[in-house]
Amino acid sequence: MLTRRKPGRIFRRIKRQLLCGLARKSPLVSMLLRAPSPIRSQFYECGRSANRLIIFLPGIGDVLEDYEVYGFIDAVRERGISADMTVADMHFGYYLRRTALDRLREDVILPARRSGYDQIDLVGISLGGFGGLFYAAHYPGEIARLFLLAPYLGSREIVAELSNAGGVKSWRPAKVSENDYPRQLWRRLKNYSPHNTALPNLYLGYGRQDKFATANQLLAELLPLTHVHTVPGRHDWPTWKRLWNLLLTQAAESGLSSERSPVAGSPLVGKNLS
Repeated sequence: MLTRRKPGRIFRRIKRQLLCGLARKSPLVSMLLRAPSPIRSQFYECGRSANRLIIFLPGIGDVLEDYEVYGFIDAVRERGISADMTVADMHFGYYLRRTALDRLREDVILPARRSGYDQIDLVGISLGGFGGLFYAAHYPGEIARLFLLAPYLGSREIVAELSNAGGVKSWRPAKVSENDYPRQLWRRLKNYSPHNTALPNLYLGYGRQDKFATANQLLAELLPLTHVHTVPGRHDWPTWKRLWNLLLTQAAESGLSSERSPVAGSPLVGKNLS
């Protein structure tokens, strides 16, 4: 798969992946994962007036430029989808400090609303998928569509607990603690329905050899068949790019595309998202 070169990106990825790996084992290292406010973001304009904004959330070791480098931004433009885009650098440090939802809301989503976007979609890969789901559950009715690519949905222990119960619908959790975010999320997902406007329309894609495939299958059982896509592949960008193309094709066919030709180009600062 062809990717664009971004100076310094590889070094930043290695550094972030190293820090994230160490931070999962040592609280002291987590202090090195700076989580500034406002959250860093990169805006991409579609080249026409748009009332829809697609917000991309990264995985645990990803950096701000990755969605562009791996062709996610161009894929939207090539299909003529009338939507501006922004990548929010909501990395692992925000989750560790429990500020991820606040920063996403205060620094990205509310400014987007004030700028005139009345339809907001979230796209989340891995940990970003968990963040997108948790945000949508925490702020019902705010997100129009949620695209999840191999989302992290909890530890192996939680996934085994759900599987042993016979699935999410049959799961009867004991008291869930305030800080047990994965179980909180699954408890809210128990009542998911495409007709329930409290949660957005969910679209799920994952590789059949992905390390989160078992957990993702549990979520897939709650969704319409047409909202779930699987392909051969693991937990990696080539697999996610194939899935993104499938999800985008479905989105375009559902009425998100524009009749005018897409405009390619560099990231532009158009609407004021600050």
